[in-house]
Amino acid sequence: MLISEQLFLILSGNSGGSGDWALRGIYGLRGAVLADLLLAGRLDLTPGRDPMMRVTDDAPTDNPILDCALSRLPFGESIRISSAIGRGDCSLEDVIAEHLAATLPGSDDAGARAADPTAGPGAEVVDRLIAVLTGERPATAADQVLLSILKGLGIGGVVLPSERTGLGWSGLYQRVKEITDMNAPGEPLRTATDALAALTIIVATVDDDR
Repeated sequence: MLISEQLFLILSGNSGGSGDWALRGIYGLRGAVLADLLLAGRLDLTPGRDPMMRVTDDAPTDNPILDCALSRLPFGESIRISSAIGRGDCSLEDVIAEHLAATLPGSDDAGARAADPTAGPGAEVVDRLIAVLTGERPATAADQVLLSILKGLGIGGVVLPSERTGLGWSGLYQRVKEITDMNAPGEPLRTATDALAALTIIVATVDDDR
């Protein structure tokens, strides 16, 4: 399952977190799908907090989510990752929901399953992230990106409550930093998680017409 799909399930199961949750979620999903493209070998990134990003291969991927994201990015042209997160419309969320509905086993409606934060695949993702935070399992690349985006969006404490992690607000965010620093699987992805953590919340607070 793509990182963007996992984030969609998490956000759908916690939709009551804050007034601008939906707006933040849109930018979070755009950031997650960029991480998916990076892991798929479709992007190059330069170093820095707001790196330059370039699509290196825009051939069809046979995945509607990745293909939707690629169709909204210029091929061969370097752009700031913050600009890439800020551009486009909200249809990516619909594409993710449709793909989940078609691929999740035993479900005719992924949105309905995701709407219940106590059961289904969204809860499974949260359980895995909590296990990473408590040291019960090592972090994967997907775990790093998801934790980093939740931290950047300022909603980690809602999705990963202290009664389950044993961590207060500051402790949670310090633990996420430790995980992304110590378990980074490679410099390109580490650059991406660093940038996405800062930029998802920054872009989410600018004018809606960006």
